[in-house]
Amino acid sequence: MLFYGVEIVLGGFYFHSSRPNVFFHWSLSIAMLIDTVCTVVICYNAYFWIVLEPEVLSHSFSNEQWMLPTTILCTYNAAMVEQIFFIRRFWQMTNNKLATFLACSLLTAHMALHWKIGIEVYVYQMVTPFNIKLALIAATLCAATDLFIAMAMLHTTITTKTAYTSTQRCLSLFQSPDLIEHPA
Repeated sequence: MLFYGVEIVLGGFYFHSSRPNVFFHWSLSIAMLIDTVCTVVICYNAYFWIVLEPEVLSHSFSNEQWMLPTTILCTYNAAMVEQIFFIRRFWQMTNNKLATFLACSLLTAHMALHWKIGIEVYVYQMVTPFNIKLALIAATLCAATDLFIAMAMLHTTITTKTAYTSTQRCLSLFQSPDLIEHPA
């Protein structure tokens, strides 16, 4: 809840203090909407499992099977929107076709797996060992996509040359070995 609250405050601050273009506005709005749905589902799930009596749970368990696939789909769709935002930003900065293609391929792979898992769990109302393995693979691909995008953006930041000395000084901080060895 703390991170969700921080996301809402920072999103509101961003909308209030800047005039984003249409893509930035919609990607942030969609990500915040999906995160809101996911947070509501997780809070309902916590209420369902913690507050309700065990007798009630045993009778209504089959009626609440929508929570797990909804959480899976919401979590990774929010990640997808944010990754698309950063992939587009990277493309705008570099026009690097290979790195953009690799990032899009990783994104497509983890989203296909997450949709497959979410739909299967919803339709069959059970989690199989195979789905657990697929979920681990998909989560690993999602994390690999995040790391790949972060490393590509860091490389772009480090190799950027600008005519403005204040910007170049700020960018040179990323090249400092002290920053890498002894982070603040």
